[in-house]
Amino acid sequence: MRGQKLKTFADFLKRATIIPHALLVITEDDSHDCVFAIIDLRAKKIDIPFYEINLSDNPNLKTELTGIFDNDILPSIIYFRGKEIIRKVVGFSKANDFIHSLSEVIEFQI
Repeated sequence: MRGQKLKTFADFLKRATIIPHALLVITEDDSHDCVFAIIDLRAKKIDIPFYEINLSDNPNLKTELTGIFDNDILPSIIYFRGKEIIRKVVGFSKANDFIHSLSEVIEFQI
């Protein structure tokens, strides 16, 4: 799966209106967990697009997303069906197979 970096949440929402399923990955610079989560996500064979929004790229983005998702733990991986949030996995740990957790939901939602 190949990811695309976006600058704003509004950019993601524009895509969400035309793409039936997508993952949004919220990351931040200087976070090893975020780097490992992106590497792991790219290595998997999930056939839906994913988009990365890096909070370090835009100082106002953290405030915007905190109001929407009310979460400070990164990375946050959110599965959207259109503009609707179906599943959110927060944080990254090798012991916590977040891709498996998302795969179960995606298989049943498609």
